[in-house]
Amino acid sequence: MAEPRIRIPETKSIRGFTLLEVIAVLILIGLLAIAAAGRLSGSRGELHKAADTLKSHLRFAQKMAMNSDLSWGIFSTGGSYWLFSGNSTANRSTLPAEEKDAIDLPDSISTDSFSISFDSEWGMPHDSVQPGNGTRLTADRTITVNSPSSSIDITITRNTGFIP
Repeated sequence: MAEPRIRIPETKSIRGFTLLEVIAVLILIGLLAIAAAGRLSGSRGELHKAADTLKSHLRFAQKMAMNSDLSWGIFSTGGSYWLFSGNSTANRSTLPAEEKDAIDLPDSISTDSFSISFDSEWGMPHDSVQPGNGTRLTADRTITVNSPSSSIDITITRNTGFIP
């Protein structure tokens, strides 16, 4: 007698995702994550932009002082600031690439109120309008740029005026 054969039922081929499909889905998820992060960090981006612009304007004031016989500086009221020369904050000058002499900070962004000037000899920072008064910075000066959710500190190094 012949042995009965055991019959194994045929299995259907189970297909998975191809590598191309997996990569396409991962790219779509990444693009959506980038778009969502961009929307969430919009106000933080404005804060960084305002702080970087203020840094470059402070550096410009120092450069102007070192290339002239006048002191130059930046005066801030908290919501706006401007470049000044000489012994008065009323001697306003227009900053490069700006249309007005006062820079208005974006809504909800502000700074400390401050007056920083740089002397014409070495570009040393001073805490007053007139550097000749012996008001050279005795310690590093920190200016805070604020938004409702965050803040950035700008440090002006005493003696040299270096702004990292």
